[in-house]
Amino acid sequence: MKVLFHVCCGPCFARAGTLLREEGHDVTALWYNPNVQPYKEFEARLKAFRQVCEAEGFPTVVDDT
Repeated sequence: MKVLFHVCCGPCFARAGTLLREEGHDVTALWYNPNVQPYKEFEARLKAFRQVCEAEGFPTVVDDT
């Protein structure tokens, strides 16, 4: 099954995404979090998201507006 997984931060997604993939799902990570404040926190979470997804090989969709 294809899964588009909304992610609020990289570390939280790492385990859940891996478990879903191990169960045979095709997981894509979605970043859309305009409500995260302050902007430094938004940037830190987006950076962690990108690092985790790159390290674990997850495809991503990013809306950083």
